[in-house]
Amino acid sequence: MLAHAHYAAAAKAIAACPGHKMRPAAVMLGIYRELLDKLPARGWTRLDEPVRLPTWRKLALVFHHGLIGR
Repeated sequence: MLAHAHYAAAAKAIAACPGHKMRPAAVMLGIYRELLDKLPARGWTRLDEPVRLPTWRKLALVFHHGLIGR
């Protein structure tokens, strides 16, 4: 899928930059990548309904990228 190639390129670009400056972008990339992965998982049905991540998962991504607790 073309979108996955773009996400891979974005992840590579983020990795090439200073980590402390790219943390917000890395969190956003993680959230949007997981949202993209949810669409085919539900069979591309119900496209009129929003795709969401639970708040706990978003917070886990924030912690993973070190935005809180450092």
